[in-house]
Amino acid sequence: GFAFKATSIKSVVLPEKLVNVAAEVFKECTKITSVVSKAQKIGDSMFSSDTALVSLTIENAKYIGSNAFYKCPITSDIIIPEGCTFVGELAFRSAATTYVYLPSTLRSTEELPLGESVFKGCTSLKRVVSKSPVITNYMFNECLAIEYADLQNATTIGTYAFGTSSKNSSLAELYLYEGLVNIGEFAFNRAAITTL
Repeated sequence: GFAFKATSIKSVVLPEKLVNVAAEVFKECTKITSVVSKAQKIGDSMFSSDTALVSLTIENAKYIGSNAFYKCPITSDIIIPEGCTFVGELAFRSAATTYVYLPSTLRSTEELPLGESVFKGCTSLKRVVSKSPVITNYMFNECLAIEYADLQNATTIGTYAFGTSSKNSSLAELYLYEGLVNIGEFAFNRAAITTL
């Protein structure tokens, strides 16, 4: 880990043929502002605490590890590509994005459960479009600015998935569909839902 810590790298492009990268390779690289990843795997804590990282493009990832972009102030749209099957816990915690897209290919299994709190505390996030069958526990917890969530294929929505514990959220438009089986406790706690 920390292969490039304290370097002056400002942008990173991960090539499609990149197969194996150790965890934390670009962790705490505080001058990186832009990442374009064509790699199939983004490792655990790979860019964690890169405090200048605002622009992110993910193209071919099938796996995004836990804490991959933890505490990165990403302002660009976060679009997880179709084909991605796993996103780890806290992967985008505290990002500054306003839009998130989750693909239909995300899966949660006993061997590899999808991460919890993936977008927790993304306080600028306004719109979520998800085709994922699973919205995990605390996935969008404390995202107070969310106004719109379209959960197209959701069969399970976890505990406090969009809920907040102390302040009201701005979530007014929520779209749920046939096929929804489970809604966890406090999933939409303190939301301002007017359209369902």
